[in-house]
Amino acid sequence: MARTLFEQALAVYEAHGNLKGQADTLARLGSLDAQEKHDHGRAERAARIYAEIGDDKGRLFALNIMSIAAKERGDLIQAGEHLREALDVARACGDVDGEAGTLIGLASHVMTTRRDVELSEKYVLAARDLIPRLVDPGMAITIHSMLGSLALSRGDVAAAERSNRHALDYHSEDWAGSSAAAHGAAADGLTIQGRTDKATREALEQVRLLERERRRLGNSRNQARAYRKNRPVYRRALDLAATSGDGEAALEVLESGRAQALTAVLGGDPQLIAHNAFDFDGELDQLLRRISTFEESPDVFRTGGNLTPEARSGWTAMMATALEEDHERLANLIGTELLRKAAPPETIADHRAMLPSRTHTLAYDIEWQGSRATVYAVWVPPLPAAPTVDRINLTAEQSRWVRTLADQDTATTLLNHPSHGWQTGLSSLVPQGLRNILTGSERHQDGIDLVIVPTGELWAIPFAALHVAETPLLDLATLSLSPSLGVAATASTRRIRPVRRALAVLDTRLRGTSAERATLKRHFRLREVPPLASDIVTALGPRNKFDLGVVSAHGDNVRGLAHSLRIGKEARLFAGVLLRCDVPLWWVMGACWSGRVNNEPGQEPVGLPTVALLRGARAVVAALHVVPDRATGQILATTYRGLAEGKPAPAALRAAQREYLANRGGPPLIHWAPLVSIGAPGAVGA
Repeated sequence: MARTLFEQALAVYEAHGNLKGQADTLARLGSLDAQEKHDHGRAERAARIYAEIGDDKGRLFALNIMSIAAKERGDLIQAGEHLREALDVARACGDVDGEAGTLIGLASHVMTTRRDVELSEKYVLAARDLIPRLVDPGMAITIHSMLGSLALSRGDVAAAERSNRHALDYHSEDWAGSSAAAHGAAADGLTIQGRTDKATREALEQVRLLERERRRLGNSRNQARAYRKNRPVYRRALDLAATSGDGEAALEVLESGRAQALTAVLGGDPQLIAHNAFDFDGELDQLLRRISTFEESPDVFRTGGNLTPEARSGWTAMMATALEEDHERLANLIGTELLRKAAPPETIADHRAMLPSRTHTLAYDIEWQGSRATVYAVWVPPLPAAPTVDRINLTAEQSRWVRTLADQDTATTLLNHPSHGWQTGLSSLVPQGLRNILTGSERHQDGIDLVIVPTGELWAIPFAALHVAETPLLDLATLSLSPSLGVAATASTRRIRPVRRALAVLDTRLRGTSAERATLKRHFRLREVPPLASDIVTALGPRNKFDLGVVSAHGDNVRGLAHSLRIGKEARLFAGVLLRCDVPLWWVMGACWSGRVNNEPGQEPVGLPTVALLRGARAVVAALHVVPDRATGQILATTYRGLAEGKPAPAALRAAQREYLANRGGPPLIHWAPLVSIGAPGAVGA
């Protein structure tokens, strides 16, 4: 959008011969080109026009953009030439801030190209001499932070500490990003000294400041980009927390960038998510129709028909790019809308206090180095106990199992067996302290409530099938999945009530729906809705009184707002359409892949389950993988019976899975393990 507006503005300025306007607009477009295309052409045009009209500050800006573009495309010699020219311009026009910034750029350039600490420090010291005349105090933070980093590189830890303290003297909320760098440099120095406890606190403060900066970005896409850019900082803080055993710091880092807008909306004013409160119906419908048309189209549309192989390849690539762009627009649409409606964020302590009193939480992060993964596991016991953190280095075989389960095309190879080595092999994901609780003599006869907060590939693991001390986790705990601790906590505030009225959309093509229908009719006042999205939206309007909603249909493995259920021969219920509904307290989707979400850190975890939580559900029962019709129908029918008896959804699902296993004598894992409860935990003993 910004590029389009700048292009239009440039055309207007060129038509009217406005050179200043042309240069300013070319510089802005050049900044975008430098980041996205590593191209300096427009910035160079801007620099020429600025020189022609005598605007040295504008020329300085354009030269710095040209340097960035050269660096991004790997032309470091050209980048240095642009910086030196920029320094001459800054000094000639008396732009002190520009001179200091360019000196810092030259110092960084020298370290990158020549590893010349002495020359680099010479540039930074020249910038330090300009501090009394600077307009931008944030530049002083950058200067002192870089002096600290250079001191560390030559082994002078004491000088590094002094520089970092000087940097933090200039801290203010307006310069949070620069202050974050200073805290990071302080963490580096403390780590070298082996003072990991203090290094962890400095690294955590760096994460906090970066999070404040990131939240100021009102656009979901920009927030996600900022998180990805700062990901190494978060990872370093998590690694330090694991080394020092600081579970509270590790939990705070893990919760950063996880479903924050979704959590804030769930915990905010209910009117913010009232029926039809989202303001993008027209664009949403257009995008969903286009994605649906592409996915349902015949192969001739996907491959370009009778084109030559070369042309067909180009056509396929073009269509794939268009589809990817539509999905990105959908994700940005809901993410930005959630940010707009979000209440002020609550603290982790607030979220822990919201959870039922006996609930444990197990939060994960995963980092890949080639084919091997490192997992960070934070166990959060009930208050007042403190969290603990473990760093788990997975073996090559364990890492392969994780990736196989995360791939919908290969997961069935591990799930089509009554038992498999991964169930015991991946049990190392459960920290020892939690294992002791699960298997100890003092455990509750019904086990514990355990909320699992996975990320990335770990979301696809059927944790209920893991073996702890040779016992399935299903027998030791009532499990719930959640995109974040905050989502589980805020969903827990929704009051449980007796389940009396149910709405159902049951695809008669599935062999298990007859058992579901019989149980629903026996225990509830049932309203069956035709398999049309418009009828479902109408039935789930603002005046509906349903306590339970059921959709048993075919699913798809698309993520985001285009995630859908195939509710009839041609009809689909998109997550984007579900946004218009008031979803009942318990929402069940008996469909393949219905429990998948886009759960990468830094992005809002959008999909059918989270949209249902957003629109009123306390918990969502869904499937992480392909599931067979008959077994799924039987387990869900027993789950409905449990709901009628007053059990919360996680407890009802667990009881149904255990009953199925007891009656079947070791069925394949795919029959029962992929079914999960997502959202609030499940009240042991209810």
